[in-house]
Amino acid sequence: NPFVESIYIIDTTGEIITSTVLNEKGSNIQANNVVFDPEDRSPKYIKIHSNPEGTRVISLTTPFIKKSNSKILGFLVVDINTSAIKSLVEGNLYTSQSIANSKPTELTENYVIDENGNVLTNLSQATKTPLTQTQPYISCKQNQPQKTSYWKNYADIEVYGTYECNQFDDLKLVFVTE
Repeated sequence: NPFVESIYIIDTTGEIITSTVLNEKGSNIQANNVVFDPEDRSPKYIKIHSNPEGTRVISLTTPFIKKSNSKILGFLVVDINTSAIKSLVEGNLYTSQSIANSKPTELTENYVIDENGNVLTNLSQATKTPLTQTQPYISCKQNQPQKTSYWKNYADIEVYGTYECNQFDDLKLVFVTE
């Protein structure tokens, strides 16, 4: 997405567990000027601020809540660059239809798989191969926590990507970028 600068998951202390930005894992989100309330269960829009790279962004946060005891496990944070606001105001924000009709030479797809092989995000293509039969899922089951390589994805297309296995209490997730 041309408007997303970064996506990361934090625990309830603000420590970055995984991120689309290199070398942010382990640092605290408050260093990125993002303030959050570990007890607040509602999604939040946070004011415009500068990220560590100096880009002006708006952070959106939403909690991960464990169903069995309603405990907050952490938060998903998405930094949207301010050009999204400018485009919205100017009336030229891209729609999913216009993006779908474009012919990019390179696509990036990010998705999350749970421990049962269920996809927790939208996929851009029809699933031809069960996610439980893809390299990222199988590798996480075999305790290979992260890797960057080539593999056939869920649409049976050879892709180059990276994945990372994470666990929040008893919730196990695989984060995939292709």
